[in-house]
Amino acid sequence: MTNWPACLFPDKAQEEVFGADPDARVTGVAAPTGRGEKAPGGWRVSGRWSYNSGSPYATWAAVGALLKDDRGAAADQALVLIPAGDLTVEDTWHMAGMRGTAATR
Repeated sequence: MTNWPACLFPDKAQEEVFGADPDARVTGVAAPTGRGEKAPGGWRVSGRWSYNSGSPYATWAAVGALLKDDRGAAADQALVLIPAGDLTVEDTWHMAGMRGTAATR
């Protein structure tokens, strides 16, 4: 779980994650494989991230994204918080050695 890095976000973000649910579980992948584009009021983030333990049980995800500038070039990178309900977990992890990390089979 990635609760500790989520606690490094500004107070407003922590209130969003932990305010209504002090037991919120945050999973994450720091590799910036997602992409962020400017949108009204903030950023729109999309992409795919590799498997991470606990993702089926998390209420939030902290994931890395490359932030695009107005020309579409990567200008920066960020770790962003996304409600787990806004994500789809794809069942692609079928390893015998890691069966205890959220395997469903």
